[in-house]
Amino acid sequence: MASDLLKAMEEEVMCPICLSYLRDPIFIDCGHIFCRGCVNVICEPRSLPLGEGPSCPLCKTRFRQETVKPAWQAANIVKGIKDLRLNLEEQTGEEQRCVTHGEKLHFHCEDDGQLLCVVCRESREHRLHKVSVIKEAIQAYKNEIQIHVQTLQKERSQLRGFQAVGERKTQALMGRMEVERRKMVSEFEQIHQFLEGREHLLLGKLEELEQDIRKGREELVAAASAELAQLEALITELEEKSQQEEAELLQGVKGSVSRFQQKKFLKLNPVSQLMERKVNGLTVKINSLQKNFKEFQGKLQRELESDLAGPGGDPSQNLKMSDLHLRSNSVSWFLEGPFHSFSGPSNPSPMPGLPHFFKNQGPPNR
Repeated sequence: MASDLLKAMEEEVMCPICLSYLRDPIFIDCGHIFCRGCVNVICEPRSLPLGEGPSCPLCKTRFRQETVKPAWQAANIVKGIKDLRLNLEEQTGEEQRCVTHGEKLHFHCEDDGQLLCVVCRESREHRLHKVSVIKEAIQAYKNEIQIHVQTLQKERSQLRGFQAVGERKTQALMGRMEVERRKMVSEFEQIHQFLEGREHLLLGKLEELEQDIRKGREELVAAASAELAQLEALITELEEKSQQEEAELLQGVKGSVSRFQQKKFLKLNPVSQLMERKVNGLTVKINSLQKNFKEFQGKLQRELESDLAGPGGDPSQNLKMSDLHLRSNSVSWFLEGPFHSFSGPSNPSPMPGLPHFFKNQGPPNR
């Protein structure tokens, strides 16, 4: 029953031209399916009537060779039927036979990869092909497969070794990156703390100067007001004296003139030289700070935008935190420099580790 059903199915997947299983099946324009090789044969110019194109061997409908399409579903069906035939023969213990001639299969065609009977071997299709006995072909392919398996096993072993080495190197690099990340975070945290401390220090100095200036202004206003009051009183007295009668004018004028002559006018200095020196000194330091910060920012940006891999492939050759420092007239000197010209508490000592960034090498050149 199963064998009869399988035979009926096999008839549906036989090529009408070569009467064998469809090989690389294709549709032609009329919808019939043939082997691609068979269609190529009937499309050869020598196989066609003069001036005519190829036509379907079944319905005689003309078709164009360039419009043929692969019949993938038919190819899958052929493969499935072949597998069913093989399974059925294995279950029943039957020897494989040629589906075309019914003869036992004894040979293997290496060119087409087909099993052949005696009749197929002598046919025009396989006569010039390389053919061997099935058992010999099986052994030859087993030997070839074994060689390929050994080669692939060797490749697999090498690949696993490469993978293990790559994983170890990758893990080592990841460890280094974690160390560098922690170093970078620590460095920047110290810089933030350092700059915040110096910012508070400078703001404190500015506040002190502002208080001194306000105090000096108040003292100046008070002294000038007192002096102006005395001058106004003396001016009023002299003006009134000048308007008196002659007899009255002569009485006491000598005392008024004497008081004017004895008056010592106060020479007020609007801003003391010490205060001017303090303000000028702070201005110089602020300008130096701006200049050095710009230079530092430019250097840092160039370092970070440069290629991380140095000439030897080591990122540390180019990107070292210790390299990101300012030149000798650095902001460190400014922030840690002598503030003894200003009144107030002494400067706090620099935070540890920051000489990598801010090297205290002396005052800036002017």
